Amino acid sequence: KPAKLSEKRRMELIKGLGCVACVLKNYPDAQCEVHHVVEGRKRLGHRHTMGLCLWHHRGIDPTETYTRQQMGGMLGPSLALGSKDFAEVFGLQSTLVEVQDYIIQRFLIEPWLEFSMPRDVVLDIFYFWFDLRKQDAAL
Repeated sequence: KPAKLSEKRRMELIKGLGCVACVLKNYPDAQCEVHHVVEGRKRLGHRHTMGLCLWHHRGIDPTETYTRQQMGGMLGPSLALGSKDFAEVFGLQSTLVEVQDYIIQRFLIEPWLEFSMPRDVVLDIFYFWFDLRKQDAAL
């Protein structure tokens, strides 16, 4: 389905806020693409989206400098190269969408310059994600 105006706005915000996985690895300023969550071969729609950089989204080093092993060591696994490894490190995609929602909420309350997320916000996001991961583990 075509994106509604609110969904288009969400995706534009995501592109400017950076890669969720990189934020969790303390590299908060990575340019990103919009990833649509898929469950059981079905794309869940524009509301179920998050920002992922070229590495985390497609397994590509944009600098063409590092091997896959080096990239994985620095930034964690790529979703494209192994969804199970990605989920083991970063959690369920649904959890990461919640983190993305939190990032958007924080930005709307107190905006920052594109690709310059304040370090205190990065820390708050990490703690938010960590709490979500504990809840996931309890299930």
